[in-house]
Amino acid sequence: MESNLEKIQKLMNEKNSDLKLVTDDPATNTEEFSNENKRIHKKPLALKELENKDRLMSLKKKHIQGTNSDEIKAEDMNSLLDKETSEIFNKSWNKLEKGLKYNRVTIHLDKLKEEYDLTDPEVSEVKKMLFSAISKGILTKNTEVNYNKEEATIVKINILIFDEKKRKFNIKREQTKRPKSTGRSKSNIERLLKH
Repeated sequence: MESNLEKIQKLMNEKNSDLKLVTDDPATNTEEFSNENKRIHKKPLALKELENKDRLMSLKKKHIQGTNSDEIKAEDMNSLLDKETSEIFNKSWNKLEKGLKYNRVTIHLDKLKEEYDLTDPEVSEVKKMLFSAISKGILTKNTEVNYNKEEATIVKINILIFDEKKRKFNIKREQTKRPKSTGRSKSNIERLLKH
């Protein structure tokens, strides 16, 4: 007659389970079931999930390329990467990531340098100002930057103003007007008297 531990072990093997019941004492491992049993995983669950994700990604890559081979050709991967890099800037301004915005601003600074005949220190000052505006979340809206997503270039930064006398750029921010709060809600009589 089999012990409870052996029955459980057999059931687990039949179900292809990755769990084993192990006790602290090797003599009781095969003979009898005790309360000191512990679960031991063959592989950590996080590792199994990672392997499953990796397997799914490789299946998707095979499906995209229409091939059933296990190896993905280097040319196919390079063409996918080239396509991705060429289309990465073809989004609206507010959808671009910070690094991509920095890249587009740097390219736009070359246009500003030619247009306003800026010196290198002036360009670096404007660059610092625009980069800090991006990092602070000021230069994120489509209304603030006129961006051509087909050509992936900045046409104009609407909130950037050049002062010819000082030869400096400034960022013009619109202040939103907030209604003045009295700190308490008005009674119906106060509302009627106001109108």
